[in-house]
Amino acid sequence: MTTIAARRGSPSGVLTLKPWPTTLFAALFGFFLGLALVKWGNPVVLDHLVRDSSRIPGFGIQDQSAGRDWQRSLFDPWPIKHGLAMLVGLAVLGAGVYFYSRRQARSGSFSTRTNDAWPLLALFGGWFGWQVLSSFQSVHPLLSQITLLHFGGCAACLLAGFLLLGRAPNLTGFWIGLAGGLCLVYWQGLGQHYGGLEALRRFIQEQSGPQSYPEELIRRIMRDRIFSTLVYPNALAGVILLLHPVVTVAMWNWTARMGNVFRGVITGLFAYTGLACLYWTGSKAGHLIAVILAVAVILNSRISRCYKNGIIIAVIGMGLAGFIVKYAQYFRGGATSVSARVTYWKSAIEIAVDNPVFGVGPGAFSIPFQKIKPPEAEMARLVHNDYLEQAADSGFCGFILYGSFIGSSMVLLYRKSRSANLWYFFPVWLGLFGWTIQGLVEFGLYIPALAWPTFALIGLLAGIDESPSRSVSRSAE
Repeated sequence: MTTIAARRGSPSGVLTLKPWPTTLFAALFGFFLGLALVKWGNPVVLDHLVRDSSRIPGFGIQDQSAGRDWQRSLFDPWPIKHGLAMLVGLAVLGAGVYFYSRRQARSGSFSTRTNDAWPLLALFGGWFGWQVLSSFQSVHPLLSQITLLHFGGCAACLLAGFLLLGRAPNLTGFWIGLAGGLCLVYWQGLGQHYGGLEALRRFIQEQSGPQSYPEELIRRIMRDRIFSTLVYPNALAGVILLLHPVVTVAMWNWTARMGNVFRGVITGLFAYTGLACLYWTGSKAGHLIAVILAVAVILNSRISRCYKNGIIIAVIGMGLAGFIVKYAQYFRGGATSVSARVTYWKSAIEIAVDNPVFGVGPGAFSIPFQKIKPPEAEMARLVHNDYLEQAADSGFCGFILYGSFIGSSMVLLYRKSRSANLWYFFPVWLGLFGWTIQGLVEFGLYIPALAWPTFALIGLLAGIDESPSRSVSRSAE
């Protein structure tokens, strides 16, 4: 039985209840987001390729034998329509839980509160509404339709976090669901690094050859960079940056009764696995963002200021030195991915200038890009910059609304983290901050495995009541 302080009129008292509906919803929602990490790691604009890529058994953790069919069932991607159908079911359940909670609030058995984060929802609503308007002017209605449905899923996750997760007295089930999905992602990544990618390459060669499979799939498996259940290595790096901080802290809390040795071994092993997978992705941006997040952790710590500066200098120095050593050959070879991104960004700006009001339609960047790209440039479905993608797809108004929503979220939630007495608040914010930075060079907004957990976590932090009594009651969760 959970104790929650409730306010009725001028006096205040303590009421008790069993808030099982909210807790149950949080657990189911966490399981869904964990499943999203495994099943919906492709961009929505490539959803039509899921049928082709699923012909390959498993992505080969150890071998490609028939005895490993269970791995194929576990790790094969699903079309986004399955995820959207589950989200509809969760939305119906969540609506029931929310209105039940409101009825409890009117009867005095659930806490009522005010929240200063409603402007964030207004900004998101303005951006989403503009996407709808832009879709009517789309140069490729089918691409815009599936992208818009995906954005609707983002909206559902944001509202679920804000209206339900933020007021749930117990989020243990939610974190367990996310942690379970992340563990499966790491497991698959380990398998790819330790022979899985090589086994998959042999399997394709022994069958009908690379020409029988999608070009995007062949391109990613011919490298030694792991991608686990995501579309390619940089997307896996995005998942690690987003969720590794909070799940690592959760592991530390869950193992508190095991003794210092077992606690350190289990948490340390998980932390090492995530950082190793990040390293094996070969993501240049992921490496640099990890250094930035490490500096943010140090700045937020209680270390004495006289030591803090020295530690920060050492972390930055070692991080940059490791970056230079690891990627020296890449830069000597001309840094092709950097030059390719510059081409995409310039094209996105050109498209936005030509279509300043509504853009070319959500997710439709590739259509005009194919016509204006330089002959030597590699074709791209997305801009590799979530912010410039908004400018190209939905005009400058979409760009301003989305940028304002993300920037305001980071500022407001960081301010809340300074006063919130919750173990997960700063680690979640840290992961969101990493995702926000990566959006400058990647397209995480268009990958359900990244976008849906991101918006759910933004909603969670934004929806948390900052009143002291509620913070204290949940800090021991």
